[in-house]
Amino acid sequence: LFVLDGAQIMRHGVVDIADLGVDYLAFSGHKMMAGTGIGALCGTRDALEMLAPRDFGGEMVGKVTQALTTWEELPLRLEAGTPNYVGAIALGAACDYLCALGREEIAAYESELVNHAVGVLGKIEGLHIAGSPRERAGLVSFTIDDVHPLDLCTLIDARGVALRSGHNCAQPVLDWLGTSSVARLSPAFYNTTVEIDFAASQIDRAAQMLRAARSRK
Repeated sequence: LFVLDGAQIMRHGVVDIADLGVDYLAFSGHKMMAGTGIGALCGTRDALEMLAPRDFGGEMVGKVTQALTTWEELPLRLEAGTPNYVGAIALGAACDYLCALGREEIAAYESELVNHAVGVLGKIEGLHIAGSPRERAGLVSFTIDDVHPLDLCTLIDARGVALRSGHNCAQPVLDWLGTSSVARLSPAFYNTTVEIDFAASQIDRAAQMLRAARSRK
């Protein structure tokens, strides 16, 4: 069975689940501008039929006696108890919002922003962009010589720039790249090239400050 974690791609690209050839695709709502605590598991009928209930509650049972319990048909038997209908409505609204903006247009614009970010970040002294994929979707991860990503992100947070630092839930990949921690810039369709230029200037400024402080020790 092939299970695909689609959390990072669902907002940054157009995905045709039927063409992927996977058994299951899972994604989270908060990556798609919905709230937290909601997501979706998609799958082929045969693959979903293989799943046994893991939680138990109302609406998932067909009949309950002292001797026997029968389950409802999909999807009810996998959705125990009162559903998170507030989260589901919010996820639906987020999907409608993204579709109204245009999924293809969002993907194209974010690709421009990411390519711009690669260009301006690449000019910073000692900065190394992680990996060299044929296509980047939604983010640019990097390290800077003699600068810890956490220190960098903490400093520029005070300047109004929000980056992610750490292993970003991808430790095997970072091990393969020869590092344990990166900083991550994640342009979105509501950002501009001007904001990315500002972020790059603050990254450069913070890196120089941290290197200077290190040299004084």
